[in-house]
Amino acid sequence: MFSSNHLKENIISLLIVLGVVLIFGLIVEEMMKRIFRKNGEKYMWVHKVFEKVIVAFLLFYSMKTIIYFIALKHH
Repeated sequence: MFSSNHLKENIISLLIVLGVVLIFGLIVEEMMKRIFRKNGEKYMWVHKVFEKVIVAFLLFYSMKTIIYFIALKHH
């Protein structure tokens, strides 16, 4: 997926990954709300950890996409 030498293909792949991670995060968050409906304390703990993981993934792939956009501009 990321072995392509073409910057445009890499950017498209990264944007797809960003979309998938975002949709996955929203779906899992909704599932967690339903699972932990009665146990609010446990939900808050799991939600904080999950939120940090998803934000880390989104930031990493966003930065990578920005780097590819800059490289494409200077190419």
